[in-house]
Amino acid sequence: MIIDPKDTLFGFPILSIRKLLNSLREYRAISIKGIYSDLHISKKRAEKLASDLVDKGYFKCEIDGHGLKWYTVQSKGRRLAKAYATKPLHRSTADKKLQEFLQRVKEVNNNNYYLYRVTKVILFGSYLTDKERIGDVDIAIELEHKIIDPVLRKNADIGRYHLAIKNGRQLNSMLDDIFWPYNEVVLFLKSRARSIDLTDTSDPVLEETKTKVLLDLKRGINKL
Repeated sequence: MIIDPKDTLFGFPILSIRKLLNSLREYRAISIKGIYSDLHISKKRAEKLASDLVDKGYFKCEIDGHGLKWYTVQSKGRRLAKAYATKPLHRSTADKKLQEFLQRVKEVNNNNYYLYRVTKVILFGSYLTDKERIGDVDIAIELEHKIIDPVLRKNADIGRYHLAIKNGRQLNSMLDDIFWPYNEVVLFLKSRARSIDLTDTSDPVLEETKTKVLLDLKRGINKL
């Protein structure tokens, strides 16, 4: 996700909101006091901001046993928290980046080296508007392992993990072992392109915005 550093959100500099959300990305909760302390604003403004963030899906509010409101960041807020602050893309640039991404999808699905295939590609966000300048290209993907047999699949995953270590990649945890073949595909699809913002097809944001399905192998849709 790309944001214009000059933009505002709910009357605040968007970079200030991003900083607040970023401090809560690890599922921490914050109170009204925490908000006005972090942003150096009045309690009244903090309450209004919290209400706006809840209404627009950035925050979720829960009340504890003492009647105190606590706010946690939702998926929409986490997307903003990790957004890059840079100039919007020209549509021609976004078109080029999308086509490059779709070529990488084809490469993943046709190349036996990759252990996962891309089964869904869903466009959403500002790319689907008629604006000439857009934030970035928002894409939801679904991956599926190419190997059906669980024993063969596990052996292939372990082998790919050890190959990555041999090739110098730093993978230290058991989760790296389990998820590396999946993450390897995601990293290739992303290819360090800041203009491509990837999420999973289970992301609730897809229920709140216009979408366009480019690929759904299970439904026989392929617009690549």
